[in-house]
Amino acid sequence: AEDAAILGCPQGTPFLRGRRLTRAADDRPIEYVTSLLNPAHFALHMRF
Repeated sequence: AEDAAILGCPQGTPFLRGRRLTRAADDRPIEYVTSLLNPAHFALHMRF
């Protein structure tokens, strides 16, 4: 509910939640990001 309010959408609106941890060359964590993406505006493509 809090996320929907922040994003100006009705409660119950589906979102894509992405989390990313970036590490330095020595394996230290240097960035942690949580993103909420409205699937009406974004598509997620992953390649491994």
